[in-house]
Amino acid sequence: MLGEPLASRYEPSDQVIEDKYGRHTAGRRREDGRPVVLTVLDPQLKAGVPEVVAVAETSRRLAAARLSTVLHCLEAGRTDAGNLYLVFEAAGYDSLKSLIRARNGLPLETALTVAYRIASVLKAASDVGVHHLDLTSSNVFVDPDSLHVRVARYGFSRLLPGYTPARRNEPFHGTAEYLAPEVCSGRPGDASADLYALGILMYEMVAGKPPFVSSSPSTTIKRQVYEKPLPLHVAKPGIPGIDGYERLLMTKLLAKDPRARFADASEALAEMEALRAGHFPGADFSLEPLREVPVEVVCPLEAEMKAPETRAPEPESRETRLFTGLAAEVAQAAAPAPAAVPPGAVERPVEVSRPTEAFDASLVEAALREEAPKTEEAVSPPATEERPAHAEAPAQAEEPTAAMPVAPSGDTPEAARKAAEWFVEGSQALPESVFPPEEEERKESRMFWVIVGAVAILLIVGAVVYFEGAKPPPEEPPPPVVVAPVTPQPPPPPPPAVVPDVAPVAAQVPDPGPPPEPPPPPPPPREPSPEELRAQQVADLLATGRQAFEAGNLDEARKAVEAVLRLDRRNAEAKALLADIRKAMRPAEPRRPRGPAPQPDDIGLKKPPPEPVPAPTDEETQAKIKQHIRAGRDAYNAGDYQKAIQAYNQALQLDPNNALVKKLLDQAKAKANP
Repeated sequence: MLGEPLASRYEPSDQVIEDKYGRHTAGRRREDGRPVVLTVLDPQLKAGVPEVVAVAETSRRLAAARLSTVLHCLEAGRTDAGNLYLVFEAAGYDSLKSLIRARNGLPLETALTVAYRIASVLKAASDVGVHHLDLTSSNVFVDPDSLHVRVARYGFSRLLPGYTPARRNEPFHGTAEYLAPEVCSGRPGDASADLYALGILMYEMVAGKPPFVSSSPSTTIKRQVYEKPLPLHVAKPGIPGIDGYERLLMTKLLAKDPRARFADASEALAEMEALRAGHFPGADFSLEPLREVPVEVVCPLEAEMKAPETRAPEPESRETRLFTGLAAEVAQAAAPAPAAVPPGAVERPVEVSRPTEAFDASLVEAALREEAPKTEEAVSPPATEERPAHAEAPAQAEEPTAAMPVAPSGDTPEAARKAAEWFVEGSQALPESVFPPEEEERKESRMFWVIVGAVAILLIVGAVVYFEGAKPPPEEPPPPVVVAPVTPQPPPPPPPAVVPDVAPVAAQVPDPGPPPEPPPPPPPPREPSPEELRAQQVADLLATGRQAFEAGNLDEARKAVEAVLRLDRRNAEAKALLADIRKAMRPAEPRRPRGPAPQPDDIGLKKPPPEPVPAPTDEETQAKIKQHIRAGRDAYNAGDYQKAIQAYNQALQLDPNNALVKKLLDQAKAKANP
């Protein structure tokens, strides 16, 4: 895929990663063994030669600063297959994301050290006018021992446009978890957007993940704009000295308003130095030295951009191109022969119109024949004079048309006159009414009406299908009623005839004719449906239960009625019969035995019977309940919880289901037994 020239300079490995930019292959340069990443851009990326050259130019600007913490672009070009490629330096250690996952978050001093060195890279790049705009934990590589950092993919912002809400479904430069709120709103990114991404990295190094992680990039982008991140001491509790670190993040780096953040990376570096002096003296803020020699960036594509573009000639209008030069041909053929050139005079070249590209040669011949008589009358000398040698010029004038096919003559002067009206002088455009409609226009018109007809047919078919589907289904016909055939009764036998004494006279017996046809066989009986079977079963069980009830067999009647209710719970007749059965099965209340007769007292008088106590009414009961509740509340407010419990219990004796009294009783018990 890389091609022979590229493969001769670089040795690819089996480590391949694909993303929205293209295919990234790890390898090394054969010249010095330097690790590199070969990126072949995706053809669907819509990135052309200018964008790739811009990436190389960005790397040149960073290489001029001799930054050792930036992975520069080494080469940009085109493969043998025509695909654009980029070759970048590669780090010799894993990414910051891998380090965070391996250690389940970093200590505050380590996180502050890495953040300080990343901020120094942002400051150096911002000084030469370069912004990253995709600073993620996957694009930052950290040495686990020395904590030296390398920042990759500087210049990739030229390959894709920034995020725009109007084109949210198209690829964009950046990662949703690290985009600044203003970039999520469609504004272009700048140094402030890189500082926001630095705050996300500082949060991720301690918490183990970015503050906003969702199932889709669109949801994450909305959260970046509208939500505040979870406080770091809540996401990672129990870390001593986290207040100053968190204050730096929340108030300066992760502010939604870019004006509330640091003005540049220099202010962020100064704030980190103050934080280290006050809380984290173990943080290492030493920086790596610059490169001794700037990195050389090779870009053969620059020659393609500097080469002049060959523009194809613009096509002329077909109306003027068909007959341009025809008038000049006719005028040249009809013009008199030029006079002899005197010796010593300079002969002026005759301007000849460019040959026409498409016209009917018969029109030229007819026009020449029409102009020939007029020209002879105008330029022919008197009959007595001798015709000069150059008088044969009209015949010579036809030479330019000798190379063109000439149609056989036979046109009339009227046809020649009409033909002369089909051209114009010079390059003027012919009126549109002169030309007949072109075949392409007719085809387009026919195709248009074919499409309109097809769409109309589809609409009609769709409407018919819709209205047919909206109709209610036809009702099923009722089941046929089976009528038992009527069996004809045989006629009664005739009475016996009286035999006279006289011998009867033989009479002619009429012919009975053919025997009558037997009646047609009855149709087979229809099988009853499950509903009909169940209704018949219910009716039979009801009849059985009613007969058992009338016979005094209450158990059998109850079982039959319960079976009916299992089949049809809403059967009112079965419910009424079951109520009668239960009422009949209820035992009669035994009569109270009469007590002994009252004995007379010593005086001989009978004791009067006790007066019956009338039952209290509902109003009296509610009044007593309210009285007990009031007494319980007074005791509760006075602190006498036992008395309150006693009053509430008395109220419950009157109304055991009173929810208010139960709640007050629970409160009093809770106070009494703390």
